[in-house]
Amino acid sequence: MSKGNVLVVGSNATRIEIQGGGTGPTGQYLNETVVPAMALVDAGYEITLATPDGTKPHIDPVSDVAQHFDGDEAAYKRGHAFFKDHRAMNDVRTLRSVIEGRLDRYAGLFVPGGQAPVVDLMQDADLGEILRHFHARGKRTALLCPGLLPRSPRYPTQGNIGPP
Repeated sequence: MSKGNVLVVGSNATRIEIQGGGTGPTGQYLNETVVPAMALVDAGYEITLATPDGTKPHIDPVSDVAQHFDGDEAAYKRGHAFFKDHRAMNDVRTLRSVIEGRLDRYAGLFVPGGQAPVVDLMQDADLGEILRHFHARGKRTALLCPGLLPRSPRYPTQGNIGPP
């Protein structure tokens, strides 16, 4: 029996502006996405992956190596296979659809890291609505490494949990 469902919010960004002009490839970090997601599944939780446009997040090529799994090739292969094959990683919903489907059904919220979230998620009004919902109800929320997200005016900060 499931302990509940955790909403995992991913980014759809594939390019990021780079210093000096132009853009470079980006995405979510593989390890920062799959290690917590696999731990949640192993602990008995279901996970629902949602992104702004409902497509599977792109993995940052820099993170798609065993080095980001402490050099453990077997752990890297497990993580890579989980992202490629696990049902929850492939049955992606839009942020809007999870809002309309009742946010109260989720036990927690997890936003993985990498550079991509600062490209699209920190300006996403739907994620702002989701964060305010979880904050107002005191639900567990984890943001891994996209440090700018909670500082955006769309998201709850000390004394600022109302609408943007």
